[in-house]
This record gives sequence, C-alpha cells and structure tokens, in this order.
Amino acid sequence: MPAVWWISDAVAIMRAGGVDWNRIVAQAVTYRVVLRLREALGYLRTRLDAAVPGDVLGILRARPVSALERLEWRVLAREHRVLGELPIYWCYHRRSDEGAGWRGLLAFPPYLQDAWGLKSATDLPRAAANRAVARAAAALRRLAR
Repeated sequence: MPAVWWISDAVAIMRAGGVDWNRIVAQAVTYRVVLRLREALGYLRTRLDAAVPGDVLGILRARPVSALERLEWRVLAREHRVLGELPIYWCYHRRSDEGAGWRGLLAFPPYLQDAWGLKSATDLPRAAANRAVARAAAALRRLAR
C-alpha cells in the first residue's frame, strides 16, 4: 500500500507559506532525489492544484538525473512479488554511506540484519526464507481466488 500521507503534509506546508523553493531544489540535487521531487511536486500541482511554482518544476526538469536514480525510481514505483521488499532495501542501502561502491555489496547483509531487526547475521537466511515462503503463500492465495 503506497504511503499517501505525504500529500496532506506537503499541501499543509505550502499553505503555511514561507517555502524556500531554492533550498528544496538544492537539497534534492545534493541527496540525488531530483526525480522523486519532480514527480511529487508535479503530482501536487496537477492533481491538487497546489501552489508549486512552475519555474521550480522547470528547474527540476532541466536537472540531469543519474541512471541509478532512474533505476531506483522504477524499483520504488512498482510492486515486487518475487523479490518482495529486497529491491527497495537495496535502493535505500545504496543511498547510505556504507552502500556506495563495491563495498556496498559486503555491507548489505549487515544492513538487512539491522533493517529486519535480527540479532545475528546468521539469522538472515532463515528470515529471507520465511519472507519468501510468505510471498509464495500470498501468491498462491491470489491464484486460488
């Protein structure tokens, strides 16, 4: 279920006034979320007629978006029945300091251990198997309907 509460929060913040659009764009560039921000603000302006300045959307459209950010957008925007939440965890991990580069591969198991609230890395295979079984059972229930 997609999280939609951001919509009411964003509209309330804009209605309160004093939005520093230049800072928001700069933060999006710094944290490599230009595509996410562009899509979110475009949605607010188009669907809710929110007071998003057109020039802000123009600036965001003009900004280059990395291939990794585009891939992440596709991963986060779709349902993952086979792999479950694993691709989403990978995207969030890649954004962390430990997730960058090749060392990120080695740091991913400890990241999952923490994200899944496991006491030990040795619990990862069992936890992953349990999640896979739960996804398979849910898929079978959908097929049975």
